[in-house]
Amino acid sequence: MSSAVIAIVFPIFGVVIVGYLAGRFRVLDRRAVHGLSLYVFNLAIPILLFRVLATTDLPEALPWRYLVGYYACALGFFGVSLYLARLGFGFTLGKAGVFAFRF
Repeated sequence: MSSAVIAIVFPIFGVVIVGYLAGRFRVLDRRAVHGLSLYVFNLAIPILLFRVLATTDLPEALPWRYLVGYYACALGFFGVSLYLARLGFGFTLGKAGVFAFRF
């Protein structure tokens, strides 16, 4: 296996394993987990995404056919799931939206 792949994948799985073990052995109490979740989802992830997008080099010509094909299928599947949730299961629009995003 390439060392570049290991250098990218190992830290990700390492953080996941450490998080699992911390939860399994209850290293943090509920208040600490709540505070950590607020920090991660409200600050750390948006900053990380902004940094990655700001420093990404885009190709000269975007592969529009692939992008349109992918997002058209995703939007179509979302629409079918939303329709199924609304009429098939009788969910409200908000619950149907959550249902459609899950699938």
